[in-house]
Amino acid sequence: MFWGVREVAKISKKDCPDLVEKVLREVFLWEEVKDRLGEKATTLSQGQQQRLTLARTLAVGPEVLLMDEPTSSLDPKSTAAIEKLVRSLKNSHTILWVTHQHDQAQSIADRVLVLEQGQIRHLSPTASFTRQERPASFINVL
Repeated sequence: MFWGVREVAKISKKDCPDLVEKVLREVFLWEEVKDRLGEKATTLSQGQQQRLTLARTLAVGPEVLLMDEPTSSLDPKSTAAIEKLVRSLKNSHTILWVTHQHDQAQSIADRVLVLEQGQIRHLSPTASFTRQERPASFINVL
């Protein structure tokens, strides 16, 4: 995580530990890994690795988060954790969440953009989005 914050965000080495803790707390990972910070990320579960990836992204202060199928390979418990995390972040970040899952789009998005063969087919607040749309993919604008 240090490379991104040092080279992209230009954070000093002495400030990195505080930033690491901040972003790991932001993604609800700090309590799970605080005693294992020196271990490789591959020792984490897939859900933890996904949250770590998001922490690394948040550490450099992006204006927009693009999340392309972030839960596609996760078990239901990890999927729920990522969805909860995104709900907590959407008030402070612009998030584009790409999914093929209608129910997921309905549960987390404020607005839904439906693409079909690269063309916008539908754009609306999530509340007015209906199951009849049957899109090939969604882009949820949070």
